Amino acid sequence: MITEERQNVKKKKIGRFIVLFILIIMIFSNAAIRDKIYSLLYKQNRTLNLVKEVNIGIFEDYQANVIDNKLLIYNNKVISAYDFEGNFHAIKEISYEKPIVHIGTNNIYVCNKGNSKISALDSNGDELWTYEVDQSISYITEKDKHLIVFLKDDKNIEWVNILDVKGNVVAKGNVADGKIISTDICKDEKDFVLGTINTSNEGMFSHLIKYSATNGIMWQEIIEDEIIESIDILINNSNLVVTDSKIYLLSEKKALLWSREISETICDMKIDRQEKKIFILLGEKKCFLEIIDFNGRTINKIELDKSYDNINYYRGDVFLSNDNSIIAIKGNTKFLSFKSNDSIKGILVTQEYIILLQDEKIKFMKITSSK
Repeated sequence: MITEERQNVKKKKIGRFIVLFILIIMIFSNAAIRDKIYSLLYKQNRTLNLVKEVNIGIFEDYQANVIDNKLLIYNNKVISAYDFEGNFHAIKEISYEKPIVHIGTNNIYVCNKGNSKISALDSNGDELWTYEVDQSISYITEKDKHLIVFLKDDKNIEWVNILDVKGNVVAKGNVADGKIISTDICKDEKDFVLGTINTSNEGMFSHLIKYSATNGIMWQEIIEDEIIESIDILINNSNLVVTDSKIYLLSEKKALLWSREISETICDMKIDRQEKKIFILLGEKKCFLEIIDFNGRTINKIELDKSYDNINYYRGDVFLSNDNSIIAIKGNTKFLSFKSNDSIKGILVTQEYIILLQDEKIKFMKITSSK
């Protein structure tokens, strides 16, 4: 009898645990409920406190990122590294006359503007691979671990070559007329899209071109009287197109899924593909952080006390910065506010530190409670 009662008690405990587990999953899968919980947890105002700083002059054409728990900086033709204790590690001096350097997610990319060779370096400055083309390189950037190489040939025709992390060309395309502004490639590397700006006797227009990586042009679309600013490929190979006056989402085969007017200047934009959210920093007359889902619906629109220039997005936290201020938002709640006496050129957000890049210093900051 006693054994049977114990078994019944044990079954009840297991049942309660299962119910509780299911409730927790349901709560945290609901964005609205999750945001309310975050608001309660993050009620206390926080700020940034200095942990350590490094004296270094930051030039206007600097590049910076964190790779392998090291802060990597390209500055005045030198690539340097600092560990999170602030210790300096020399990596590489760039001898090119017109160097182009991009510090990406995992690699450092180096080339000379107008030349045709790119070198990929690891975080220690050791060469991983090189890539050479016949055209001259205009500039390079990185998008979701792909290296995007913008080129011009001897007939002044613009090209884009897209490389994977090992330096293999996975796609390439060119435009006979116009200037290439933006590009993106789908996750399976089968299709990619180019956005260009063109001029004619009738005026300026934007041109979208969808390519198959192996079979050439799939479709084209003209957008009259709008200047394309960026293109991103989202789920189901849909195409998010941002112009100076609208945001569009086109399907894989060009059908318009939705569009939105833009009332203010877009200062910055970040995409969270996992959470299916688009963060748009708007500002000039009125300043807002607007968060929309991949269906074009507004999740949240937060009015800001001042204009901000940049979004840094890290594990669900949104950090906004301008030349002397930083705020951080989780859900609907602003949980951090910091004002700097010195001008801020940029910030990097890591699990351990908020790194401030300033004219004469690098500052490693920690999030702490306001006094």
